[in-house]
Amino acid sequence: MGQGTSKAMLATHEQLLKQLVGVAKTGAAEPFWEELLTFPVPLCKLAPADVEAFVFPFCEDLVLNNSKTQHFGTLVIKAMEVLADVPRDVRAMPLKAVNTVCFLGVLIKYFNERVRLEEIPLLFEAPPGAAEKDLLAAWVQTSLQYVADAAPTNETYLLMLQILNMLLVMCSTQLYAVASTSQGSHVFLDALVAQSSVAPAFAQKMLMLFIDRPPQPARLPLYKAESQGVLRIAYTAAGFVLLLPYHAFRYMARSNPARPSPDSLLADTALLLLLVLTHYSTGIEVDAPNPFRTALQACRDMDYDVADPEGNPVQGSAIRVPFPKLYDRLGECLVDDRATLLLYALIHGNEAFLEYVLVRSDLDTIVLPLMEMLYNAVQRTPNQIYMILIILLILSQDPSFNANIHKVIVQAVPWYKERLLTKVSLGSLVVILLIRTIKYNLAKLRDVYLHTNCLAVLANMAPHAVALNAYASQRLVSLFDMLARKYNRVSETSNGIEESAGDAPSDLQIYTDFLRIVLEIINSILTHALAKNPEVVYALLHRQELFAPFRTHPKFGELLDNIYTVLDFFNSGMDAADVKGEWSVDKVLNLVVKNAQSWTEERMKVMSDLKFTYEEEMHPEEFFIPYVWSLVCTHSGIMWDPQSITLFSAGEEPQAATEVEPSPGSGGGATA
Repeated sequence: MGQGTSKAMLATHEQLLKQLVGVAKTGAAEPFWEELLTFPVPLCKLAPADVEAFVFPFCEDLVLNNSKTQHFGTLVIKAMEVLADVPRDVRAMPLKAVNTVCFLGVLIKYFNERVRLEEIPLLFEAPPGAAEKDLLAAWVQTSLQYVADAAPTNETYLLMLQILNMLLVMCSTQLYAVASTSQGSHVFLDALVAQSSVAPAFAQKMLMLFIDRPPQPARLPLYKAESQGVLRIAYTAAGFVLLLPYHAFRYMARSNPARPSPDSLLADTALLLLLVLTHYSTGIEVDAPNPFRTALQACRDMDYDVADPEGNPVQGSAIRVPFPKLYDRLGECLVDDRATLLLYALIHGNEAFLEYVLVRSDLDTIVLPLMEMLYNAVQRTPNQIYMILIILLILSQDPSFNANIHKVIVQAVPWYKERLLTKVSLGSLVVILLIRTIKYNLAKLRDVYLHTNCLAVLANMAPHAVALNAYASQRLVSLFDMLARKYNRVSETSNGIEESAGDAPSDLQIYTDFLRIVLEIINSILTHALAKNPEVVYALLHRQELFAPFRTHPKFGELLDNIYTVLDFFNSGMDAADVKGEWSVDKVLNLVVKNAQSWTEERMKVMSDLKFTYEEEMHPEEFFIPYVWSLVCTHSGIMWDPQSITLFSAGEEPQAATEVEPSPGSGGGATA
């Protein structure tokens, strides 16, 4: 719909808007309010830029005169009445309610972008005689309750979508505040997290919308951009690229991956809003925990009852969703950051869901999409790579995951282009992709945090490795080769002196730690499952010369003792073998398998296994809030004002506020 058409339709409301923002007070019983909220067409069908261009010029007078008229408070009361009048079994799209919510969203968007944060609560002042004194709390509660109670039908779909968009707009003070987590700066978010009674049901509805992905009704009256929607707006808005950090620009400029079907704006918006709400910190979490986060963390499987220690069912208040459907939907949607962040929130904060994931036999449902994203690291942001690795690290803390991942056989990996991979175990594939990521990082990103996470996952998996295939085994040995060459170059440059700059470790210290971890990974595989990993033994024999320069090195010597015990044992077996003709890969491998039958673990020195755990830092919101809002700016379809955004103004991509720490008694550690 063109700009001229939009303005012509809106022009019929010009006099009504002038009365709304004027100095003369209009009583709540006047017919004016019915006329104001009766728009000739769905506002959401018009171009958002045209609606804002028409409405925003009136808003300055509304803010100026509202203390005398309380017109905005009256408008909020009327909006609550309109929502209350929508029947549960509505038979037609409630156009008046849709327009009312959309209109309120436009006004609130202006407040967030142009009005000082401390003045916004004053706009919700109730007019004299109003039954509701706290209009902001009442409007938030009404909006949340409607969505929590409503079923997404062809008739209610658009109203539910507009309410979620309006709530996202209310939360957007985080985009414009100087400090995204400072108390008192986010009046709307504070009002939302104060709704502890309705928050669980609302969080449950957001999850169910994500799981069910209700399809969009045909001919939904929504504005469709002529070209690329938000992307087009981003390129035409002056200064937008300069204000957003590089990672957010890359989100905008890159074509989105394949979306799960059916298309569902309602499900996508629900997920964004759930991420915003659950990652908000009030700053007083001990006394007033975020009820949306609490609900997500306490969510339980719909098909199983919670039992007390005696086995008696517990009728708790935890929300219930079908974990099997949630698991499958996550696997389907793990093509971008939104579902990845939800998976992280669930497995990190919800013990019941983590346990459910760990007992699934089809681990490839979620691990394979994560591996494909990791394979395409060059097309991903560092934040997304971090989240993938953290998810793997959390899962790898459980021995059953590390054991079961080697039992899942992937028949083909069509997206892996360097080599044909068929009938490969999921465990071998994870090893291959983690090592590939380390090598890519060494060449491109050079990010110590990313290195540490990759090696931590490999170290956790090592004691449980079974039947690593030839390619994974070769990659493991070649990783040692690459790190050894890096170590030697850095050692020559620094003359072997490990000097640190302040608290930061030197490059030599870093590569020393990395080499030690790789050697401990190899030690762990050989100690626990040598006979089950003949390809690892073959790869070590094939390139045993790589280890010779480090055998007497004071920092690596003790870690090579076990490796050389293995090499000496199998070299002796080869020397004693009566082999006709030239050695071949098959002959060596067959001999390794044969001699492994007489191998005993007592030959190895006992060494404690490295075990890494994941812990969030004290203020994870410093990482997650900019990350989540970069996704909202990209995927919500809402036209945000780039000139007002301060959350991304530092121009730097937020670093992951996380730590990787060794378990007590592990004998070593790595921090990020």
